[in-house]
Amino acid sequence: MPQDKNDRPDTTCAAYDDMAVHWPLLDALLGGMDGMRAGGTTWLPKFKKEESIDWTARLNSSFLFNAYGDTVNQIAAKPFGEPITIKGTAPKALADIERDVDGTGKNLTQLGLDLYTGGVVYGKAHILVDYEARTDESGNPIQRTLAEENESKDRPRLIYVSAKQLLSWRYDVAADGKPTLTQICIAESVIEPVGMFGEKTVQQVRVITPSEFAVYRKRMNEKGQQIDEWYMVPELSGKHTLGKVPLITVYFRRTGYLTAEPPLLSLAETNLEHWQSSSDQRNILHFARVPILYGTGMSQTQIDEGITISPHKATLLRGDGKLGYLEPQGAAITAGAEDLKRLEEQMETLGLQPQMTRMGGVTATQSLTNEERTMSEAQAWVRNAETGLLDAYKLAGEWIKAEVPEDFAIDIFSDWTVDITGDQDITQLREIRKQGDLSQKTFLEEVQRRNLISDTVDLDMEIEAIGMEPPKLAMGFGGDTGEDGTDV
Repeated sequence: MPQDKNDRPDTTCAAYDDMAVHWPLLDALLGGMDGMRAGGTTWLPKFKKEESIDWTARLNSSFLFNAYGDTVNQIAAKPFGEPITIKGTAPKALADIERDVDGTGKNLTQLGLDLYTGGVVYGKAHILVDYEARTDESGNPIQRTLAEENESKDRPRLIYVSAKQLLSWRYDVAADGKPTLTQICIAESVIEPVGMFGEKTVQQVRVITPSEFAVYRKRMNEKGQQIDEWYMVPELSGKHTLGKVPLITVYFRRTGYLTAEPPLLSLAETNLEHWQSSSDQRNILHFARVPILYGTGMSQTQIDEGITISPHKATLLRGDGKLGYLEPQGAAITAGAEDLKRLEEQMETLGLQPQMTRMGGVTATQSLTNEERTMSEAQAWVRNAETGLLDAYKLAGEWIKAEVPEDFAIDIFSDWTVDITGDQDITQLREIRKQGDLSQKTFLEEVQRRNLISDTVDLDMEIEAIGMEPPKLAMGFGGDTGEDGTDV
């Protein structure tokens, strides 16, 4: 008798199912052209009465302009062009986390990149702060002093958990309205050896409550294959003493408790539209390049036997018969090309939006002089990732009764050039400079930050060179002069 759905650890909750509706498209686009082709008719529907062989040929001749995947990689790469840095000193027992977060050799920067990329794609990502505490023969945790914990090589691990892995969760709501997790179920894949040289992938679900943890796996048949029936693995299950579910969630586009929406969903949907339009365009070009022979006034014999087209052979037709080629008009081809161009421009705009800074609530002068420029959405995501990693350190400290100092901080690079405000931005800077509210050095730094001056230019030497130029030349490059020729 099959297991009841409500008793299966791989059963997803309703909130998960609502979010998962959008994920297949994102995963297909991240898989590139092969991922889109593997989706078959899901992403490239058949035309009415189109034969399977013709659709397959059309699918295999369709190529992906992967604006979505390229944008995800571009946004995720910017904060991690430099390693994550730690400010302050972590407790001795947690010092190795920066070098190896989960016992596999993954460092803190790599975890940060996983966390950030997962947030950009799905709108949220998680860190499981796991700790295998020592137990006695009865399975009870062995209590150790802080000094013993610091000397021990056992320490908590920070494990990345994607939005897709967190299958379900339960929580209570306190009197103040704050939710507290009471159970989570995480899907995992474990590789185990088989024989001398083989291996197999085992699917399992880890269930964690504030006091217990359990691992569930599918049963094996006589051939060593997993069957659709779950059981708890006793040797991988037990109790813990943390008193809470050790999960940290980082939101990029939050919609509710443990729920989020993909920040670049509109870009993904437009990329799908481009994939389908591009397929249509390539299909019509194929037929446009192969003219269709037509004829009228042929005899029945010619129709039955067919005719041979050759410069050395004449084809005789009856009466006013004609023989020629049909070629499609170019209007549809031009319209298709314009549609693709429109979609590509739209995707470029959608991809840039999270990276653009906007002036919010203050004047340009205030923003520049008081450093109150609004962060881009992508830079705000960096702050969320920093907070998530810091909370993970603190939770790791709770596991071993080691307090993380108040001056301890995680710093992810976020000062990349993202201002995309055009000539108006430079004009505002020049006006502020003329008003005397901005130094020449700061003006040039801002221009350089917008990629209008190469990063290799030494601004101090440039200012010195400007000072040696005639006043009219100096005016053209930030060294504005007054009526008396002096620098303002």
